[in-house]
Amino acid sequence: MKSTFLKENIISPVVIFITCIVTFAPQIPFLGFALDDWMFIDFYSSQGIKGLMTYFYFDNRPMAFWLPWIGFNLLGTTPLYWQIWTLFWKIMIAIAIWLIARSLFPEKPVQNLLIALLFALYPVFRQQSSALQLSVHMICFFMVCFSLYLTVRAIQHSKYWFLFSALALLLSMLELFTTEFFAGFELARVIIIGYLVFQTEGSPQKKILLTLKQWLPYLVIWVGWAIWRVAYIPTPGHDRNSPIVVLGFFSNPLKTLLNIFQMAVQDVVQMLIGVWNIPLSTPSLSFTPISNLLSWLIGIAIILIVFAAIKWGFHRRPEGGFDWRFGLGGFLIMLLGFIPGWAIGNHFAAGTQYTDRFGLAAIPGAVIFLITLSSLLFKSHKIQIGFLTILIGLGAVYHVQSLAQYRYSWEHQADFYWQLKWRAPQITLPVAFIGNGQLINEMGDWFLSPALDHLYAPQRPSVAPLVWYFDVNNHLADYVNMDAGSIQIAKYSREFSSSTADSLVIQYDPNGKQCLWILSNGDQSNPLVVDELKPYLGISNINKIQDGNDLPADTAVFGASHPKNWCYYFQKASLADQFGKWDTALSLWAEADQKGLQPKAAEEYFPFIQSATAAGKWDLALDISGRALKMTNRVHDYLCQAWQKVDQAVNQPEGKKEAVQKAAVLFSCENLAGN
Repeated sequence: MKSTFLKENIISPVVIFITCIVTFAPQIPFLGFALDDWMFIDFYSSQGIKGLMTYFYFDNRPMAFWLPWIGFNLLGTTPLYWQIWTLFWKIMIAIAIWLIARSLFPEKPVQNLLIALLFALYPVFRQQSSALQLSVHMICFFMVCFSLYLTVRAIQHSKYWFLFSALALLLSMLELFTTEFFAGFELARVIIIGYLVFQTEGSPQKKILLTLKQWLPYLVIWVGWAIWRVAYIPTPGHDRNSPIVVLGFFSNPLKTLLNIFQMAVQDVVQMLIGVWNIPLSTPSLSFTPISNLLSWLIGIAIILIVFAAIKWGFHRRPEGGFDWRFGLGGFLIMLLGFIPGWAIGNHFAAGTQYTDRFGLAAIPGAVIFLITLSSLLFKSHKIQIGFLTILIGLGAVYHVQSLAQYRYSWEHQADFYWQLKWRAPQITLPVAFIGNGQLINEMGDWFLSPALDHLYAPQRPSVAPLVWYFDVNNHLADYVNMDAGSIQIAKYSREFSSSTADSLVIQYDPNGKQCLWILSNGDQSNPLVVDELKPYLGISNINKIQDGNDLPADTAVFGASHPKNWCYYFQKASLADQFGKWDTALSLWAEADQKGLQPKAAEEYFPFIQSATAAGKWDLALDISGRALKMTNRVHDYLCQAWQKVDQAVNQPEGKKEAVQKAAVLFSCENLAGN
């Protein structure tokens, strides 16, 4: 029996580790940074720990700076290291959950393993690959879970009560004062303590008093934290995480109760039922793109791994059936996990892109409740295990597909940053980029600003940004005063101001239908330039661009190289054309043409056409022009205007007149002298 116990207790953490690795690890080498990661990087790069303290002060979590500071000192700014770091803590949380379950239910090893696995792969929180930001959540989640485990061990082993309790209290305090996300889950400690105490001898009154006595030190810390959080936390003026719903009890208690009840119903239904619709939705069930097919193969592999582990790794013995107390405890723990979101009125099921983080702390309770519900629905223990294992597999499908979206986002980010550096190796700062929308999926215009700031100004004397990205579709007129010639914006702790002459207008299609374009007033007649950008082309100052080293300052983040596709040659030719380096541009054309590279947008032939005409390479200019027009008639007028500029140019290189006449005939340009 002892060997069986050891076998089961070795197999469980191994299965947890393998399951997480199979699900998350294959895509880790291809993931980068996203969302708030860029804020962490930009603030740390500018002023180190002081920058992080500034960021978290304005983020209303003034004590959270220490975790990313440790991370930066250990890992630097290499995305791969941060992805591994965050996955490590996710695995550690799952193992901590398993340790708690094993300590509470030693006679139910299969159930304990399923609790940990279902927790690890529960289809909640799709921002898994925002590794730098998520590491704060994961480490704090681990601290509270391991603190709960130490509390359990302190009660079960009275000889070590003081040591285990002291460590548990320390972890609880660290976690609470770092972030508020798990403050509700922390209250689940009393449920666990009560479960243990009520298994001992004594009257109910004595057990209740003993439960409260064991819980009292943790409650004192929690109340102290709550008072600090509400009344004494240092804030920059506005606390965006203020518990407005809780404070609403004092002004309108009935309305507040109804609001909380509504949020509770929505969150519970979404957590227990709604989240499973995602891996079972029509887009998820499609086998294209290839990542979807991969997700289902991984999901099936996870199911087989879990089945095999349970069949051959565990001693077959009954683990008991339905226990309403187990389910009630899980339901209460789930509700407690939702409390931080309810407190600020921004709850899990609100439906916005980033509210899924408010479901993290509720996952352990939801898992316990689902397992209890499955024992009620399925009398056969084998069928119950099969049902739960399928849910674990569906969770794997969800996470693989979510990671794929961020992998695509990072691919688009890397492509965007490198194209920008190829076209604008150096820029006179400050600079305001004005672009056609969000540009990168899973990023938003807000997070693109610190990313571009880090690309061009990673080290500067203050956290004040020198680069900002403005989405032309996102209230641009509120920030750009064309009459005064000024640009100003203030968001959270960041303020940016510049002249309109410090602007560069860009257009980018992450789906690869065109390269990144840095536009100027000369692009007014470009048929592919979006209408929203055209009013701002007049302030796009390409003279801010300087030639030079195109290697990003922080190669750990952006990499030391990038594949030289068509867009590389287009960007470099555009840069050469801007600085009158015609021979360089034509050498780039020859190299690209020899490799058989072609644009997806005919307009991208024009830097080469302009360089060829400027260099007097008329046959080449006519050849490239013909390729552009053959590709799409959309560029006909644009092409004729380009040749009209050549015709009207003051300089008269040999052969120009004949070339213009040929262009007039070949391209049916009525505005040229040849017609």
